[in-house]
Amino acid sequence: MPEETPTTLADVADLERIQAESERQALPEQERVFRVAKRISSKLHNLPDPTNPPLGFTPGKGFDEVFPFIRLPHLAPNLNGDWVQFGSPELEPNRLYYGDNLQVLRTLPSNSIDLIYIDPPFFSGADYNVIWGDTNEVRTFSDIWEGGMPTYLVWLNARLWEMRRILKATGSIYVHCDWHASHYIKAEMDKIFGYENFQNEIIWQRTSARSDSHGINHIHDVILCFSKSGAPHYNIVHTAYDEKYISDFYRHVEPITGRRFRVSDITAAGTRRGETGKPWRGIDPNRNGRHWSNEPAELDRLDAIGRIFWPQKDGGIPGYKRYLDEMEGVPLQSIWTDISPVAAQSLERIGYPTQKPESLMDRIISASTNEGDLVADFFIGGGSTAAVAERLGRRWLVCDSSRIAVSVTLNRLVKVGEEMTGVCSNFGPPGQAQASLDLPSDRQVPDIRVHYVGVYPMDRFKAVDQPTFDEFVLKCLGAQIDNSDNPITGWRSGREPLKIGPADPDVAPDPRDLQAFFEACLKHLKENVKLAPRYVCWRTSPELVAYRKRLSEYVKRNVQTRGADMDLDFLLIDSESFRERVRQKYPDADDSEFLLRFTKEPIIGEIACEHVFGPRKYKFEALDADSANVGGYLVNCQWDFDYQRGHFAAHRDYVLSRGELKGKEAKLAGRKFEAILVAEHQFANPGPVVVACRVQDNFGAEAIRTLEVEVA
Repeated sequence: MPEETPTTLADVADLERIQAESERQALPEQERVFRVAKRISSKLHNLPDPTNPPLGFTPGKGFDEVFPFIRLPHLAPNLNGDWVQFGSPELEPNRLYYGDNLQVLRTLPSNSIDLIYIDPPFFSGADYNVIWGDTNEVRTFSDIWEGGMPTYLVWLNARLWEMRRILKATGSIYVHCDWHASHYIKAEMDKIFGYENFQNEIIWQRTSARSDSHGINHIHDVILCFSKSGAPHYNIVHTAYDEKYISDFYRHVEPITGRRFRVSDITAAGTRRGETGKPWRGIDPNRNGRHWSNEPAELDRLDAIGRIFWPQKDGGIPGYKRYLDEMEGVPLQSIWTDISPVAAQSLERIGYPTQKPESLMDRIISASTNEGDLVADFFIGGGSTAAVAERLGRRWLVCDSSRIAVSVTLNRLVKVGEEMTGVCSNFGPPGQAQASLDLPSDRQVPDIRVHYVGVYPMDRFKAVDQPTFDEFVLKCLGAQIDNSDNPITGWRSGREPLKIGPADPDVAPDPRDLQAFFEACLKHLKENVKLAPRYVCWRTSPELVAYRKRLSEYVKRNVQTRGADMDLDFLLIDSESFRERVRQKYPDADDSEFLLRFTKEPIIGEIACEHVFGPRKYKFEALDADSANVGGYLVNCQWDFDYQRGHFAAHRDYVLSRGELKGKEAKLAGRKFEAILVAEHQFANPGPVVVACRVQDNFGAEAIRTLEVEVA
């Protein structure tokens, strides 16, 4: 596998340094913009003061008072679907993060991102914004609106504060919002980025005219653009001329070629005695006080290639043909009416209710980045930002707190990568041959690495080696590694030695390891001190529990009698006790912002297959499918009707396969969505295929089951 470069999180995450950089950020000086004349200020006492810090900000601490820094490790498994390869291991992988974006932002190095685009939840009500139905998303968004607009702004400001830190000096940020909060967000961004770094307010007309309300209809969104400094990178982008402009100015059409053109003057003001002042084709420009803009020889050349327009009437001054198809268009303006929303039947539609069109992202990314630049999106939704960045040759880093959003985005990006490279993505050693897709492309595309932050699928740990797993658990607990040769892995305190069990969740610790740990702890006993060793593992066994009981009896007989004591016990990683021990490090953190969860794979009993009416048409059903997590339920079901090993690609009709519960039904079930576990598909050709079903539960866990089918 390619090694992670120093620009990836695994090596850069010096969290104490990053926290210090975040807290040290200086607010921009606004006095020159918002000062008030003395003759006015001296007579008033209630003037607004935009120079005040943004909501939630504490001088010297940034937003750490409201949202304390929580340092949870990242998990980047070397597993199918979590490391997607496109045959270019020498390129730094693009990164897709599943977790709370504030935690991710607080691990990214400063001055590292060229462009940030975010489409955060609009201030339109929590129910509207809980789109995917994951509990993680509910957990993150449930209390944002509890205190009204100020609470929403504090939540957003904490993230904007970190986004400003990670932007390069030439970087820009685009914040997509609606009419409910755009003006409030603008005022807060003035305070965070500086009024003078406000670049533009873009109006995107997202729908056509409507007549479904009793007042003025809302048909646009607002996109606020700020830079980090006064010198942002910008590429001039042109848009097409509108039809009226074309009909008014490009009135001429060549009868043979059909090319539309306008006529430009080929004379200039002032008389001259040189070549440009001499008559050409019997026409003397000096009689009108003008001269030719080019010498007669050049005019002859232009006429020979058909670029000179001759008026039909005698004595008319010829002109230069400017063809419409050679013009770049209009430099980009701040009102965008030429980009339509994603239509119901569009090929790019994935079923995400607020999916943004790729043409919108193309315009933003093209304007503010060059090829090879790094683009970030911390509310990925349907993945449009990453998909367009990939096609435009930009690197990308994206994040979401919804497992479904991450899966949908990954599925979309795998298809984009395959189209660009012409090879089938796979998981395997670097240099391993990858199947050709017979697509006309040979572009290089970086791999995709999926990182988990705060929510960790237990099955992913099967691919983690023991030293990496030890480091992961010690980071969670805030413990120090023990570098000696004894069986103690680390210390949480001077009284709490730790032993980390097997990384594989299905493997219980060996009793001999427990005994070796116990004997090592005996050497650290001190008089009048009670040692509390903890064997940290996924599971125990009846044999282990019985053995621990015998060790406790040994302590009573042989240790307590010497004035010392030891309480050896197990600490299960996916237990509430483990979470509480981690939580103790952050006493000021609100529980709704502290996300730490280890999830079990859902269960799929089997896939039923039935040949239904029609050639090569089949019906499939995931039987006995359910969540394996306490309080869990399935919220989505995806199908791949041509599954390749380690390469799940959901069929576009089954990216979001779920039913929405409403009214009493939703209230009774206690949830908004439930997965639809049935699918139908008509295969193009007969022969053997592998059909795969992937289900996802409300806790962000997912599982895949396959079935071999002989299509008749």
